[in-house]
Amino acid sequence: RIRSLFAARESGNGEPDDVGGVECVGDERLQLRCPITLLRPASQPVRGELCRHLQCLDLDAYIVSNYRMKAFNNRWRCPLCSLELRPQ
Repeated sequence: RIRSLFAARESGNGEPDDVGGVECVGDERLQLRCPITLLRPASQPVRGELCRHLQCLDLDAYIVSNYRMKAFNNRWRCPLCSLELRPQ
């Protein structure tokens, strides 16, 4: 899945290209910290099925922050891309 996300990002059209060799990523760096706690994910690093980004977030921090959130319109949203991420 990560290869297809990198290939889609390189092509620019959202469709994965058929790259049959070495992939050049460029100067982008993958952040290894949760955007909620700003630390490395302590429990389980997760990402939504439809999220197009590569950065993960901490599952426990995500659940606790959404449980405590008072704004119902922002609950269960990815903090990086704002897609709806409801637990199953």
